[in-house]
Amino acid sequence: MREKAIRDRILAELDWDPSIEATDIGVAVEDGVVTLTGHVATYAEKMSVESAVKRVKGVRAIAQEVEIRTSLSSKTTDDQIAKRAADVIDWGCHHPARQDHHQSPEWLCDPVR
Repeated sequence: MREKAIRDRILAELDWDPSIEATDIGVAVEDGVVTLTGHVATYAEKMSVESAVKRVKGVRAIAQEVEIRTSLSSKTTDDQIAKRAADVIDWGCHHPARQDHHQSPEWLCDPVR
């Protein structure tokens, strides 16, 4: 019964902390030793989870098995990076404001080379 009470307090603490998305975190308690599993979005969130668990009375130790998984939507592919670089170079070569005294070198703007 004591493990269930500690687990409930931990879950309440994780839900209360606004810096933590607790839906993907698992909590198991045995003899006051807390095992955390699941995943979070950032390292800061992972540290917040551990700090929140340490605040709960009855926790003797923590086994932290929480992984950091960044959002796939925030990743930029190599193709996207290459297109952005080409667009920036093209913009610099053909922008009307750059045609007067700040013209880019020919080798940079020549698409054949």
